[in-house]
Amino acid sequence: MLGLKSEVKECRNGIVSPVPFSQGLNILMSAPERAQQVGKMDGEQTDSSQTESGSQGPVHQQKVPARFPWWNQALPFFLSAFSFLNGMLVVQAPVPGLMMASAFSVVLAPLPLLLVYVSKARCWAWLAILTNSAIVGGVGGVGALSSYFVFVVTLSVSLGEGLKRKKSIEKSSVFAFLSLLVFGAISLFILSRVYHFNPVQELQVFMTGLFEHLGQAGASSLVSMDPAEVDELKHQLLVQLPGNLAIFWLFLILANLALLLRFNPAGIRESLGLEPHFFRNWKAPEFLVWPVLVTGALRLGEFGWVSDVAINLFNFILAIYGIQGLSILGYFFDLWGIRGPFRWMGYVLSLVVMVPFILSLGFFDLWFDFRRKFRQS
Repeated sequence: MLGLKSEVKECRNGIVSPVPFSQGLNILMSAPERAQQVGKMDGEQTDSSQTESGSQGPVHQQKVPARFPWWNQALPFFLSAFSFLNGMLVVQAPVPGLMMASAFSVVLAPLPLLLVYVSKARCWAWLAILTNSAIVGGVGGVGALSSYFVFVVTLSVSLGEGLKRKKSIEKSSVFAFLSLLVFGAISLFILSRVYHFNPVQELQVFMTGLFEHLGQAGASSLVSMDPAEVDELKHQLLVQLPGNLAIFWLFLILANLALLLRFNPAGIRESLGLEPHFFRNWKAPEFLVWPVLVTGALRLGEFGWVSDVAINLFNFILAIYGIQGLSILGYFFDLWGIRGPFRWMGYVLSLVVMVPFILSLGFFDLWFDFRRKFRQS
């Protein structure tokens, strides 16, 4: 544009010099590039002037997403299978000391596939799914492969597809949860038809074997209980199994989503318009308070299967408020400057010891808004 201005100025002054056609064509073709360079120079001068004047404050530049080394990019093609197979130890050998570590390993199994899904083309994601599925099927058999398909593959594809299409994390999480529910029911129906077994009876046999193993291991709480109390405990666990499975799926989605946004592959957090501390300001929908009150009233009475359904819904909605309680706890950790391993220890301690406090913190935040009161103080 500067070159064109000077040429126009020369024409106005009456100085007209003949220009060859090729040179004029080069001038026209290079004009957009000159305009871009001038725009960049003007933008840099504007930013520097704003910074020096102090009227707009310092210009914050977004960090470029970190790229993993080449050897690290091969991990998603087998790491998910290893994490899942390590988690299967809790089923094959239910040792109390290994239950938490094995469950944590299962929770992290979808993360490598999600990293590939949101940062690379879909063909690479499906290649990673095939390689991990082959490892799980070859080592664990058909049963392990079906569980891997429901808990890991379904979650990775549904959640990754929602985020890749730039849907909100709430919509993507709901879509992933419904996908887990649908494909879990379909897989269970197909397996029960092919292998001719009753899922309820198999669960009862598994519960009986688990309680016998824990009793032989010396679990004090089970040794001191009467057989009638043990049977009642088994019945309650079977009744609340759907709600507990839904809660496990909920935290499975939450853990992988939080870690994915933490790693921020391919700038997924910026593409969704999210801040780095999004979860610490998250709130549950206000209308959930009414289902909590209704299901809480129904679970107190003896209404047969209605009370059983109410118990599962009540526990699931309280888990959502537990997520809000954890977000409030993270906000307090920021105020107190608790970071690093002490922060994770605080989360684990609150989930193991202070579950009623976390649930109450999330539920009563609807009326008290603890974060706003602390910001005002």
